[in-house]
Amino acid sequence: MSQSPTSRTLQYCRKHNLLADVAESYNSFTQRRKDLFGFIDLVILDGTTLIGVQVTSTSNMSARRKKILNERNEAATAWLKTGALIEVWGWSKKLEKKGGKRMLWTLNKKPIFDNDLLGALL
Repeated sequence: MSQSPTSRTLQYCRKHNLLADVAESYNSFTQRRKDLFGFIDLVILDGTTLIGVQVTSTSNMSARRKKILNERNEAATAWLKTGALIEVWGWSKKLEKKGGKRMLWTLNKKPIFDNDLLGALL
């Protein structure tokens, strides 16, 4: 079975000495996952910086970003007002080198800024 993007991200954080924990919960009654504030899968502490991370595949990064900007704007704005950051992290498999066969998991990070949230409201 393939590793989930969340577990892959936790592994990445351990490797890079980032303190991280899962912020989503599973409701066994509805059999659905619920993100913290509707958009945070993981909370990462990088030194003195707190980061709320939405984890997904690279191909779904745009959709997750739009969801935060359009559907979770109020919560995301409040999160950013505390001085914390919001990032969407996407995983995809890419060739290790041109012409090679070995595929490696690659991480893409896209921050969301307060002006992104303001622009979504206009």
